[in-house]
Amino acid sequence: MAPITPPMTEGSIGLGFCAGFFGGCIGLGLVYAIAKGPATKKGALIGFGCQFAVGIVFRVIAAANH
Repeated sequence: MAPITPPMTEGSIGLGFCAGFFGGCIGLGLVYAIAKGPATKKGALIGFGCQFAVGIVFRVIAAANH
């Protein structure tokens, strides 16, 4: 009889991206603490990076308008 192995959990890049982008530091921390799939963690990191880049762009535009 073959051993029963649990199914592999990949996660969701899209859900991780949403958590990282809209949740910021808290979303990134929660994903890394709770999520089991590496794809979810990767998506959260990408989402957080995109949010950070968008924030920098907005700050530069706001500083240029003063």
